[in-house]
Amino acid sequence: MPGMGGIANAQLLHGPALSYNNILDADAALKAVREFSGGACCVIKHTNPCGLSMHENQTEAYTRAFNGDPKSAYGGILGFNRTLTFETAKAFKGTFYEVIIAPDYEQEALDHLKKREKLRVLRIPEAATQVAFSQPDVRTITGGALLQQPNPIIIGDVETATKNWKVVTKVAPTPEQMRDLLFAWRVSKHVKSNAIVVAHEETIVAIGAGQPNRVQSVHICMRVGGDKVKGSVLASDAFFPFADSIDTAHEAQISCIVQPGGSIRDQEVIDAADKVGIPMVFTGNRNFLH
Repeated sequence: MPGMGGIANAQLLHGPALSYNNILDADAALKAVREFSGGACCVIKHTNPCGLSMHENQTEAYTRAFNGDPKSAYGGILGFNRTLTFETAKAFKGTFYEVIIAPDYEQEALDHLKKREKLRVLRIPEAATQVAFSQPDVRTITGGALLQQPNPIIIGDVETATKNWKVVTKVAPTPEQMRDLLFAWRVSKHVKSNAIVVAHEETIVAIGAGQPNRVQSVHICMRVGGDKVKGSVLASDAFFPFADSIDTAHEAQISCIVQPGGSIRDQEVIDAADKVGIPMVFTGNRNFLH
């Protein structure tokens, strides 16, 4: 829609025409990075973030996002919510990307990226990387369409989250853990359900996306994250229906958990977390994404 910003009004600065999948993935990248007021970089693959990190040093944010899942990053889409620097552009060396989005580019960075013949470079209006869109999400179905107001950007800092979320275990998260829980919870909005996000130092360690049951997503995170999972936090986009996911998280040495709550077995899940000493908080709302 004209005047609404977003991918539909992006400026193609370099590269071939955008394909259907390019547009969907670039839109997912925009939605992910606009979630954060601080500097952020995301790597999108098949509309899911396979890497995402917050850091005021943009090159460091990219490096951390890439290292979240280097194998999946190949052929992915990169998203930034700050002007792309030449230093960051140089860090892409050796990795093929389909699309890059950013609110702007340093001229030297743009000249460097234009050497990649197949790379699509998009400039997104800066406001679009910082402000939520008001138009509803529209999904076509046979014989009609579904309209839904988008899940709003999660506003607030760690202090706000601490006030609004409920600690349900005997042990509460530390301020540092709350920071990572808030980050992981924000990321979980953009991962297909059933979604599990494991994060550390405001960086994705592993995700489990689009699985038919929640514990399967947890197992994927543990396998993909490996030793990096130890000491990380875990976010679940919807409640845990059983305590099995808590047991698996404990085996992998997850440090704390955030989830919406609302299951008829909430107390079993809380008891399981208390038994192994994992702090857990309930948000009271879910991030379920189909």
